[in-house]
Amino acid sequence: MNMRKIISLLLALVMVCSIIPMAVFAEGEATSVTFDFSTLTDKNKDIASNAKSVFAGCASDASVLTAVTTTKIYSGNGDGGWKPQSSGFLKTGTSSVKGEINMTFTKKATKVEVVCHAWNTGKTDTIAVNAGSAKTAPNAGSFDTLTFEIAASETVKIETNKRTFIQSITVTFEGATGGETPAPGEDEKPCEHTNVADYVCADCGEVVPPAADSVLTLPQAAALGKAVSAYTTDKYYVSGTVTGFYGSGGTTYGNIYIEDADGNSFLIYGLYSADGSIRYDKMDVKPNVGDEVTVYGSIGNYNGAPQMKDGWLTAHTPVVNECEHTNVTDYVCDDCDVAVPPAADSALTLPQATALGAAMKGAYTEGKYYITGVIVEVASTQYGNMTIKDEEGNTFYIYGTYSADGELRYDAMEVKPVAGDTVKVYGVIGSYNDAAQMKNGWIVEHTPAQTPEQPENPETPEQPEPPKTGDFAIIAMASLLALSGAAVCLLKKKEF
Repeated sequence: MNMRKIISLLLALVMVCSIIPMAVFAEGEATSVTFDFSTLTDKNKDIASNAKSVFAGCASDASVLTAVTTTKIYSGNGDGGWKPQSSGFLKTGTSSVKGEINMTFTKKATKVEVVCHAWNTGKTDTIAVNAGSAKTAPNAGSFDTLTFEIAASETVKIETNKRTFIQSITVTFEGATGGETPAPGEDEKPCEHTNVADYVCADCGEVVPPAADSVLTLPQAAALGKAVSAYTTDKYYVSGTVTGFYGSGGTTYGNIYIEDADGNSFLIYGLYSADGSIRYDKMDVKPNVGDEVTVYGSIGNYNGAPQMKDGWLTAHTPVVNECEHTNVTDYVCDDCDVAVPPAADSALTLPQATALGAAMKGAYTEGKYYITGVIVEVASTQYGNMTIKDEEGNTFYIYGTYSADGELRYDAMEVKPVAGDTVKVYGVIGSYNDAAQMKNGWIVEHTPAQTPEQPENPETPEQPEPPKTGDFAIIAMASLLALSGAAVCLLKKKEF
């Protein structure tokens, strides 16, 4: 074969090689790496100081891993959650701080698979990779896989909103599928969210919220609140009838429950004026039980309970009550079920105060009332929370006490009522968690407990007066005469 033919064959071979795609990975070279955390034995140990060694020890091929940093990532779990006091996984994040894993590889990653579970069953904690769309972690009581397709990158950043458990992470590198580098535009198409129920895509697990400024029914608002792990960026409208107040600060912050015609209930945690500038307690006209309201705000959940946070009151229709309240039992109208408090500044017995508190259904009276009793216990020496009782043994709780003019809190009072003392207290009455109470009462009268009187000392019997000096001489003479007579008698007896 001459040289010209050899050159021609070589050129043909080069052309063939340029047409046939070459495998990206050499024989034996890793196309993916799996980090299996099931062998970890620690419980609730932050791995920030040795993250690289922890991941390398759990890797199927540590040679592709060049660096790992973590924030709020723990080996195993302590108390609480789906897996209390357990190991064999990573716990990510806290109740208030996101968990974050940053990994750097020698190759470009294109897919990340996370075998995980939410902090607890029913929770809606989420996971995102490289700032992509967040997906809700499985929460049905067993580990399951979330798959993330990402743009080719040597770095992988996994973020968890609140807390999750991660059993393993598998990272697939560029060119692993079929040994070829995917051509531009050939990556897997994003989910089109065609199968969405309660704002969660059944195909990919992503949260699909409604359009901003949508009007939601209360069941829709509740479903959205359960679906998201944080409060929505967009805001929505909900409407209903005010049925009560939530918590001891309900009438301060405007924490209200609203209800629709079908009895569905929803919590508005914090209420402001239509422009968001005036808090509930500063409003000139405040929504109250029975009023119709429309509120605009972000929706999320607290400990799994859906709610709207810091809503703006965009519409308010006060209830028109034409009932004359002729049939009232325990301060509740039997005809219209509305609270009918007694006249302000009335003196109430403790049973009457208890009935009035129950009638207010979580709200507090506009007027103030007097109650009197003997202090059973002072539960807080700072705020003056105390329980009083009457002569029949009926008790009533007072949440916070002040001086007679309302200026000095209990801990600043010079003379503080204590157990056993009798007090007369003036304040608003309502309830907290269905328990009647007076809030921030003024102690207008205080009678300390009577100290038992000590019995008078019995009279000391009179002591006989000591003999005078002259008396001693007479006594001495008499004694001598008596002795002399005794001696004479003895002598005469011997003579016989």
